[in-house]
Amino acid sequence: MGKKELGVAFLLALRSLQRGSRSSVVLTVIIIAMCFTNMVFLPGLFNGIGEGIITQIVDYEVGNVLVGAKTGEQYVTDLDATLDLINSMPGVQRATPHLSKGATLKYRQRVLGVSVKAIKPGDEKFVSPLYSKMVAGSYLGEDDTGEVIIGRPVAGDATIKAEDEFQPSLGGVRVGDSITIEYGNGYIKDYRVKGIYYTGWSSNDNNVFITWSDMEQVEGKPLDFAEYITVKAKPGYDEKFI
Repeated sequence: MGKKELGVAFLLALRSLQRGSRSSVVLTVIIIAMCFTNMVFLPGLFNGIGEGIITQIVDYEVGNVLVGAKTGEQYVTDLDATLDLINSMPGVQRATPHLSKGATLKYRQRVLGVSVKAIKPGDEKFVSPLYSKMVAGSYLGEDDTGEVIIGRPVAGDATIKAEDEFQPSLGGVRVGDSITIEYGNGYIKDYRVKGIYYTGWSSNDNNVFITWSDMEQVEGKPLDFAEYITVKAKPGYDEKFI
């Protein structure tokens, strides 16, 4: 569009505004301002949300690198040798294994199905900020047995009735309380709640964590396999380098 056409368009727009009421002019200005704000603000908002989600996934789900089982296999095997190999690679800060089991929690009259995840607490500190998200009690120790940490949504609120809950919970478990965990293989054990955590990442906050040693008791044997391994890269290293 040439300068002449732009001039004509401007004059027509100006004349239209002059003929219209003052309220129409104000409304037009508001609409234009809102459109401009949306063009500038919304992309930044969505980018921020996207970056936040990616950060949560890296922190609590997959790390910088996720090592899974070979095709056709259920677990990462020969775990100790695999961890040693990964930890010796340039750019690796720490690798840590995970193993999950479906289970049922029982507390007083409440029954709740959850995923119980076994971790090595000392190594997990280098890979995930979970240890820093305790809202009550304390994080797991490397050699703890008979103790768990649970997400705040799992613990629940004693002041809210079961029928009024947004999602099912244990109805107000506190640090020091005893809960019963029944695993899918029939193993049953009472655990003391050592801590309650909250990360803000829903899929992580609905879990229960125990130590690797405790999961070996559940399985009835030493665990030289894992469901997957999460790897944390050293500062300044890209996961593609690893």
